[in-house]
Amino acid sequence: MTALLLLPTWFEASLLPDAPAFDALREGAVPWRGFRLGLCGMGPVDAAAGASWLLGRDAYASCLLVGLCGAYEERLGPGRSLVELEAFELDGFGVWDGQGTSPPEVIAFPEDVRGVLPLESREVASETLVGGGLEVVTALTVSASSANEEAASLRKRHHPEVAVEEMEGFGVARACRLHGVPFACVRAVSNYAGDRDHGRWKVDEARALLLGFLADQDGRSL
Repeated sequence: MTALLLLPTWFEASLLPDAPAFDALREGAVPWRGFRLGLCGMGPVDAAAGASWLLGRDAYASCLLVGLCGAYEERLGPGRSLVELEAFELDGFGVWDGQGTSPPEVIAFPEDVRGVLPLESREVASETLVGGGLEVVTALTVSASSANEEAASLRKRHHPEVAVEEMEGFGVARACRLHGVPFACVRAVSNYAGDRDHGRWKVDEARALLLGFLADQDGRSL
Protein backbone atom coordinates (compact mmCIF):
# COMPACT_ATOMS: atom_id res chain seq x y z
CA MET A 1 0.00 0.00 0.00
CA THR A 2 1.12 3.55 -0.64
CA ALA A 3 1.07 6.54 1.70
CA LEU A 4 -1.51 9.30 1.40
CA LEU A 5 0.16 12.71 1.11
CA LEU A 6 -2.16 15.55 2.14
CA LEU A 7 -1.93 19.27 1.47
CA PRO A 8 -4.61 21.71 2.62
CA THR A 9 -5.34 23.55 -0.64
CA TRP A 10 -4.65 23.69 -4.34
CA PHE A 11 -2.26 26.62 -3.73
CA GLU A 12 0.15 24.36 -1.85
CA ALA A 13 -0.32 21.51 -4.32
CA SER A 14 0.29 23.80 -7.30
CA LEU A 15 3.77 24.57 -5.97
CA LEU A 16 4.84 20.93 -6.28
CA PRO A 17 6.95 19.83 -9.24
CA ASP A 18 4.77 17.98 -11.76
CA ALA A 19 1.68 19.10 -9.84
CA PRO A 20 -1.50 17.21 -10.79
CA ALA A 21 -4.34 19.19 -12.31
CA PHE A 22 -6.82 20.72 -9.90
CA ASP A 23 -9.75 18.98 -11.58
CA ALA A 24 -8.09 15.62 -10.94
CA LEU A 25 -7.52 16.41 -7.25
CA ARG A 26 -11.15 17.45 -6.86
CA GLU A 27 -12.10 13.86 -7.68
CA GLY A 28 -9.82 12.31 -5.05
CA ALA A 29 -6.21 11.35 -4.43
CA VAL A 30 -3.96 10.92 -7.47
CA PRO A 31 -0.49 9.37 -7.95
CA TRP A 32 2.46 11.69 -7.34
CA ARG A 33 6.06 10.50 -6.97
CA GLY A 34 5.30 7.32 -5.04
CA PHE A 35 2.48 8.84 -3.00
CA ARG A 36 -1.22 9.29 -3.49
CA LEU A 37 -1.66 13.05 -3.28
CA GLY A 38 -4.88 14.62 -2.00
CA LEU A 39 -6.32 17.92 -0.75
CA CYS A 40 -7.77 17.85 2.77
CA GLY A 41 -9.05 21.42 2.94
CA MET A 42 -8.09 24.40 5.11
CA GLY A 43 -8.85 24.61 8.83
CA PRO A 44 -9.54 21.84 11.35
CA VAL A 45 -13.14 21.13 10.28
CA ASP A 46 -12.61 20.94 6.52
CA ALA A 47 -9.35 19.06 7.05
CA ALA A 48 -11.02 16.40 9.19
CA ALA A 49 -13.87 16.00 6.71
CA GLY A 50 -11.61 15.99 3.66
CA ALA A 51 -9.10 13.56 5.14
CA SER A 52 -11.84 11.19 6.27
CA TRP A 53 -13.41 11.29 2.78
CA LEU A 54 -10.10 10.40 1.14
CA LEU A 55 -9.18 7.73 3.71
CA GLY A 56 -12.54 6.06 3.18
CA ARG A 57 -12.02 5.71 -0.57
CA ASP A 58 -8.89 3.54 -0.52
CA ALA A 59 -6.50 1.64 1.76
CA TYR A 60 -3.31 3.42 2.83
CA ALA A 61 -0.22 2.32 4.71
CA SER A 62 0.06 5.76 6.36
CA CYS A 63 -0.88 9.41 5.98
CA LEU A 64 1.50 12.38 5.83
CA LEU A 65 0.26 15.97 6.12
CA VAL A 66 2.66 18.70 5.02
CA GLY A 67 2.42 22.48 4.88
CA LEU A 68 3.54 25.77 6.38
CA CYS A 69 3.15 27.05 9.94
CA GLY A 70 3.84 30.01 12.20
CA ALA A 71 6.29 29.77 15.08
CA TYR A 72 5.66 30.87 18.65
CA GLU A 73 9.34 30.56 19.56
CA GLU A 74 12.15 32.71 18.15
CA ARG A 75 14.47 29.72 17.82
CA LEU A 76 12.26 28.37 15.03
CA GLY A 77 13.18 30.94 12.42
CA PRO A 78 11.02 31.51 9.33
CA GLY A 79 12.47 29.95 6.20
CA ARG A 80 15.01 27.84 8.06
CA SER A 81 13.06 25.51 10.36
CA LEU A 82 11.45 22.23 9.34
CA VAL A 83 9.65 20.40 12.15
CA GLU A 84 7.72 17.22 12.71
CA LEU A 85 4.59 17.60 14.81
CA GLU A 86 4.09 14.90 17.42
CA ALA A 87 0.96 16.30 19.09
CA PHE A 88 -1.81 18.81 18.41
CA GLU A 89 -3.76 20.89 20.90
CA LEU A 90 -7.07 22.23 19.57
CA ASP A 91 -7.53 25.90 20.37
CA GLY A 92 -10.94 27.06 21.57
CA PHE A 93 -12.53 23.68 22.34
CA GLY A 94 -13.97 23.51 25.84
CA VAL A 95 -15.18 26.40 28.02
CA TRP A 96 -14.17 29.97 27.16
CA ASP A 97 -13.75 32.50 30.00
CA GLY A 98 -12.82 35.56 27.95
CA GLN A 99 -9.08 35.02 28.30
CA GLY A 100 -8.57 31.38 27.47
CA THR A 101 -10.25 28.00 27.12
CA SER A 102 -10.48 25.21 29.68
CA PRO A 103 -10.31 21.91 27.77
CA PRO A 104 -13.31 19.57 27.92
CA GLU A 105 -11.23 16.92 29.68
CA VAL A 106 -11.17 18.94 32.93
CA ILE A 107 -14.87 19.88 33.01
CA ALA A 108 -15.93 16.46 34.32
CA PHE A 109 -18.45 15.65 31.62
CA PRO A 110 -20.07 12.23 32.13
CA GLU A 111 -18.71 9.38 30.04
CA ASP A 112 -21.76 9.31 27.78
CA VAL A 113 -21.02 12.85 26.53
CA ARG A 114 -18.88 11.70 23.64
CA GLY A 115 -19.10 10.65 20.02
CA VAL A 116 -17.33 7.89 18.15
CA LEU A 117 -14.01 9.15 19.52
CA PRO A 118 -13.22 10.30 23.09
CA LEU A 119 -13.98 13.90 24.04
CA GLU A 120 -10.49 15.40 23.92
CA SER A 121 -8.76 18.60 22.86
CA ARG A 122 -5.43 16.89 22.18
CA GLU A 123 -4.41 14.50 19.42
CA VAL A 124 -1.08 12.81 18.82
CA ALA A 125 0.68 11.52 15.77
CA SER A 126 0.73 7.73 15.62
CA GLU A 127 4.49 7.72 16.01
CA THR A 128 7.50 9.54 14.64
CA LEU A 129 7.13 8.10 11.15
CA VAL A 130 9.49 10.42 9.35
CA GLY A 131 12.60 10.80 11.48
CA GLY A 132 15.64 12.08 9.62
CA GLY A 133 16.81 14.46 12.32
CA LEU A 134 13.81 16.81 12.26
CA GLU A 135 13.00 18.61 15.49
CA VAL A 136 9.82 17.16 16.99
CA VAL A 137 7.39 19.67 18.55
CA THR A 138 3.77 20.13 19.64
CA ALA A 139 1.44 22.35 17.60
CA LEU A 140 -1.63 24.44 18.35
CA THR A 141 -4.36 23.80 15.78
CA VAL A 142 -6.46 26.92 15.27
CA SER A 143 -9.47 27.93 13.19
CA ALA A 144 -8.32 31.57 13.05
CA SER A 145 -4.68 32.60 12.85
CA SER A 146 -3.28 34.92 15.51
CA ALA A 147 -3.92 38.49 14.38
CA ASN A 148 -1.03 40.08 16.27
CA GLU A 149 1.75 39.38 18.75
CA GLU A 150 -0.59 39.92 21.71
CA ALA A 151 -2.98 37.23 20.47
CA ALA A 152 -0.10 34.84 19.81
CA SER A 153 1.33 35.48 23.29
CA LEU A 154 -2.06 34.83 24.89
CA ARG A 155 -2.37 31.52 23.09
CA LYS A 156 1.15 30.54 24.07
CA ARG A 157 0.43 31.31 27.74
CA HIS A 158 -2.64 29.07 27.70
CA HIS A 159 -0.85 26.34 25.75
CA PRO A 160 2.75 26.46 27.04
CA GLU A 161 3.73 23.18 25.36
CA VAL A 162 3.11 24.36 21.81
CA ALA A 163 5.90 25.63 19.57
CA VAL A 164 4.00 26.36 16.34
CA GLU A 165 0.56 27.40 15.11
CA GLU A 166 -1.20 25.57 12.27
CA MET A 167 -4.75 24.85 11.10
CA GLU A 168 -5.21 21.22 10.02
CA GLY A 169 -3.20 18.78 12.13
CA PHE A 170 -5.72 18.02 14.86
CA GLY A 171 -8.51 17.34 12.35
CA VAL A 172 -6.42 15.07 10.14
CA ALA A 173 -5.04 13.22 13.17
CA ARG A 174 -8.60 12.54 14.36
CA ALA A 175 -9.63 11.28 10.92
CA CYS A 176 -6.61 8.98 10.76
CA ARG A 177 -7.33 7.60 14.22
CA LEU A 178 -10.92 6.91 13.20
CA HIS A 179 -9.72 5.03 10.08
CA GLY A 180 -6.85 3.26 11.82
CA VAL A 181 -4.17 4.78 9.58
CA PRO A 182 -0.77 5.82 11.01
CA PHE A 183 -0.32 9.59 10.80
CA ALA A 184 2.62 12.01 10.64
CA CYS A 185 2.85 15.74 9.98
CA VAL A 186 5.77 17.87 8.79
CA ARG A 187 5.64 21.68 8.63
CA ALA A 188 8.03 24.36 7.46
CA VAL A 189 8.04 27.63 9.43
CA SER A 190 7.17 30.53 7.13
CA ASN A 191 6.55 33.26 9.73
CA TYR A 192 6.14 34.03 13.40
CA ALA A 193 2.62 33.54 14.75
CA GLY A 194 0.89 36.90 15.03
CA ASP A 195 3.03 38.60 12.38
CA ARG A 196 0.57 39.63 9.63
CA ASP A 197 3.16 41.54 7.58
CA HIS A 198 3.65 39.19 4.64
CA GLY A 199 6.71 41.18 3.63
CA ARG A 200 8.55 39.51 6.52
CA TRP A 201 7.29 36.02 5.76
CA LYS A 202 9.68 33.49 4.20
CA VAL A 203 7.22 31.49 2.11
CA ASP A 204 9.58 30.67 -0.76
CA GLU A 205 12.29 29.50 1.62
CA ALA A 206 9.82 27.43 3.65
CA ARG A 207 8.42 25.89 0.48
CA ALA A 208 11.96 24.95 -0.60
CA LEU A 209 12.46 23.14 2.73
CA LEU A 210 9.29 21.13 2.19
CA LEU A 211 10.15 20.27 -1.40
CA GLY A 212 13.61 19.13 -0.33
CA PHE A 213 12.07 16.96 2.36
CA LEU A 214 9.54 15.40 -0.04
CA ALA A 215 12.25 14.70 -2.59
CA ASP A 216 13.87 12.39 -0.03
CA GLN A 217 10.69 10.45 0.77
CA ASP A 218 9.24 7.34 -0.80
CA GLY A 219 5.49 7.10 -0.46
CA ARG A 220 5.57 3.33 -0.64
CA SER A 221 7.81 2.90 2.42
CA LEU A 222 6.97 5.84 4.70
